[in-house]
Amino acid sequence: MRDTCICGAAQTTFIPFLTFNHTPFPAYKGVIISKCKKCGVLKTTQRSNNFDPAQSRDEMYEENVADFNQLFLPFLAKLKRYLPNHARVLDVGCSSGILLGLLDKAGFDVRGLEPNKHAFQVAHKKFGKKVMNATLQEYIKNNKGKRFDAVIYNHVLEHIEDPMKELGLAHSMLSKDGILFIGVPNRRNVIFHLRKEYWESLMPVEHIWHFSDHDIESLLQKAGFARLESWYDNHVRADYPPLKKLYFSLLCFINEIFTTGEAVTIIARKTS
Repeated sequence: MRDTCICGAAQTTFIPFLTFNHTPFPAYKGVIISKCKKCGVLKTTQRSNNFDPAQSRDEMYEENVADFNQLFLPFLAKLKRYLPNHARVLDVGCSSGILLGLLDKAGFDVRGLEPNKHAFQVAHKKFGKKVMNATLQEYIKNNKGKRFDAVIYNHVLEHIEDPMKELGLAHSMLSKDGILFIGVPNRRNVIFHLRKEYWESLMPVEHIWHFSDHDIESLLQKAGFARLESWYDNHVRADYPPLKKLYFSLLCFINEIFTTGEAVTIIARKTS
C-alpha cells in the first residue's frame, strides 16, 4: 500500500509486517502494522474502529503517582544538568501532569499542553492556566513569539501523524541552543524481535508510529537538532508470574548487553 512516511516521501510503499488476527488483544483485531520499503520504519496502516491517537492513560497515571514520580527522577536529574534554574519548559502531551508537577517543584517555569480533554481537566485542576487543552500547533497560533528553553515529548511523538512537522514546530518554539527531550518505545530490542505482535508497547489502537532509536536520531538530524545523549529502559512487569518475570528479566539483561531497551529517551540540542 501507499502512505506517507517520516523518511520524507509524500507517498511511499508500505509492506504488511504484523497483522493482528489471532492475538490476546481483541481490540487490535484487523489492525495491520506495515514497514516502509524505503526507510524501514513501522506504521499502523490499517487501523481499528476504536483507533484514537489522542488517548491518554491519565487514570492509570493518577492511580500510580508515587511509582511514576520515582520513574521520572532520572529524567528530572538530566534536565537539571542541561538547564539553568527557572528555565522555561514546555511539556507537550503532559497528560494528568505528573512530570509537570516534578518540574514545577524543581523551580522550572512550566507550561503543559494536553489535547485529550479528560486528561487536561485533571491537569488543569492542579496547575490552572499553566496547562492548555491544545496541540503544539494550536498553541503556537495563539502564542506567537513565545520561546522555551526546553520542549519535552515523553511518549507522545508516536501518537502524532506527522512527526517531522511536529519537530519543526518544536524547533521554532525553542530559544537559541534550546533542548529537546524525546522518549518513545524503541522497537530495536530483543523482546520485540522475539515477541513481535505480542510486545506490549506496540499499542496500535493509539500509536501511529513504531520507532527505533535510529529512526528518532535520523528525524532529529533532519529537523535541525544534534543528539547530546540517550538512555534506555525496560518494562518492570511487576505483576507477571514469577517464571514469566524471570524470562523477561533475562531478555532485559540481553537488551543491556546490546546497549538497547524497550524505550529510549534522547536529549538533543537545537543547532540551526
